Amino acid sequence: MIRSLLNRTVNCWLVVLGLVFIFALSAPVSFGHAKLLRSQPAANATLKQAPRTVELWFSEELESSFSTIVVRDESGKQVDKNNARVAEDGKKLEIDLDDLASGTYTVEWKALSTDQHTMKGWFFFTVARDQAAASTSFSAPSGAGASTEKPQAEPSISIPTVSESQSGTDWTMSLVRWLEYLGMMTLFGGFAFRLLVLRPSLGNAAALDDEQTEAALVTSRRRFVQLSWLSIVLLALASVAALVLQTAAVLDVSVRQSLAASRLSQVIRRTSYGGPWLLQVGTLVALAVIVFVISRRTRDRSSGAARTALLWIGLSVTALMFLSPSLTGHAAAAAKEWPLAIFSDWLHLVTAGFWLGGLFHFVFAMIAATSELDGRQRLSVVHNAIPLFTRLAIVSTVLLAITGLYNSWIHIDRFSALWTTPYGKTLSIKVLLFIPMIALGGWNTFVIHRRARHFMESDNETSGHLKVDRDFRRSITIEAALGVAVLLAAAVLVFQQPAREHVATTETKTMTQMK
Repeated sequence: MIRSLLNRTVNCWLVVLGLVFIFALSAPVSFGHAKLLRSQPAANATLKQAPRTVELWFSEELESSFSTIVVRDESGKQVDKNNARVAEDGKKLEIDLDDLASGTYTVEWKALSTDQHTMKGWFFFTVARDQAAASTSFSAPSGAGASTEKPQAEPSISIPTVSESQSGTDWTMSLVRWLEYLGMMTLFGGFAFRLLVLRPSLGNAAALDDEQTEAALVTSRRRFVQLSWLSIVLLALASVAALVLQTAAVLDVSVRQSLAASRLSQVIRRTSYGGPWLLQVGTLVALAVIVFVISRRTRDRSSGAARTALLWIGLSVTALMFLSPSLTGHAAAAAKEWPLAIFSDWLHLVTAGFWLGGLFHFVFAMIAATSELDGRQRLSVVHNAIPLFTRLAIVSTVLLAITGLYNSWIHIDRFSALWTTPYGKTLSIKVLLFIPMIALGGWNTFVIHRRARHFMESDNETSGHLKVDRDFRRSITIEAALGVAVLLAAAVLVFQQPAREHVATTETKTMTQMK
């Protein structure tokens, strides 16, 4: 029966994840964050007087170390003074120019925003000192991510010709962030579930004697250690992959080139990405030590107090680890304007860890711990576990709702953005996946738990308790699978332009075209 349940679990996960991938991939994608709002000179402008500077205004605050502008003439010669700088609260990038002659000039820019996402693009402008500029042809600069077409500059008409794209591999970054979320949630949920749900539910199960309780605890500890090591390895690989992809995006090089130690070191030392990444790696090392000690104590069957202390320490260290993704996402960019943005994002992840991470261990650790028990004994454990986990889930749901609404308020400025912007559509998918999770939690609490209590109080030996146990396992398996899909949607959101910025960018471009 256990093997059959695991097979159904795998199949359910594959179906749900496949559906989410289809929904996410079929939606319009708009990656990137530091969007170019406007420029001076404007794209494709024809000027009677040569400008002294090029000024670019962006939707987010920039990091000066890797935000650059290069201006070239028609022959490819660089005609700026190589003194690009950030101004106006970090949202303006500017550079001084040499004395420009008549001709067409290309502006190539790259912007690293404070949420550690890199955008790049190009546009051109014409200087016509004789007031009668001739039409000029223009080829997109190599490596700028532009179209290979050659737009024509008309002297009397301003038609914005701009190329803009995100550096790096977008879907790969989302996949890596999703794996990081899975590893973190599984680790955090494991510590919390073992402390607050599994041990009390086994210890208070009236149908189990001391020997059965101890055997179930040993089996669950073994499964907990296995899942923890799997999560640590997954997080280690994902952390390395994330650094490599970030280096490729920031330095605008290939993934193979980004493997150079000098380039990786640049990103760690000279960008805001380095601190959170080192925090993630440092806490991961600490967790590896903690899990190693727990595994040794599990084999030695040492005091329960020492194991409990290690579990609390592991829970605290994993909570600290959740700061890393909060410091390298939308919350970091919004922190100056919204002071609680980082805290709210961190609390959102921590509360999700209690619920989603706990579900993962409910499915795998609880099933393993009770696999040798008969139906009535398993039902006794379920009867104890549901109310314990429900308390955690209710608190988590309330906090998730509060922090989720606050985070949405930061990044979405109007309700219609939920179906008119890529960010809003992905957020809507996340919410739609979240709703049946709540419904399943209610089913477990108000239906399954009552049935379990009925069979525990009844002396009749029927096979009804087997159906209750089977229904419960199916329910939490589906709930956990939906949780995995929710994390995938959250990982996609990290690399999408917030709806508030999407509206601002669209309005700015529309005004530019009207000019």
